[in-house]
Amino acid sequence: MESGASSGPHSMVHTGHEFVFCLRGHLEYHVENQAFDLDPGDSLIFASHLRHRWRNVGNAVTNALIVLSNFSEGERVASMHMAQGEAGS
Repeated sequence: MESGASSGPHSMVHTGHEFVFCLRGHLEYHVENQAFDLDPGDSLIFASHLRHRWRNVGNAVTNALIVLSNFSEGERVASMHMAQGEAGS
């Protein structure tokens, strides 16, 4: 995720659960009304029906492992997490 990249201006919701593990850089995740600052080695897990979004607030590229599980068949959750132009990065 390039510096300034984000999942977009609006929060998303979907079925299932989400696990995020920050590998490199700095990642800010908003889940409902809470902000979580993730540095390398930090992780977060939550029910995906909670409103959430992310952004790279650092000046460097951020790498994170995002695991989406137990979502409904046919739901396009991966594309929800990538802002325009990010899917090919």
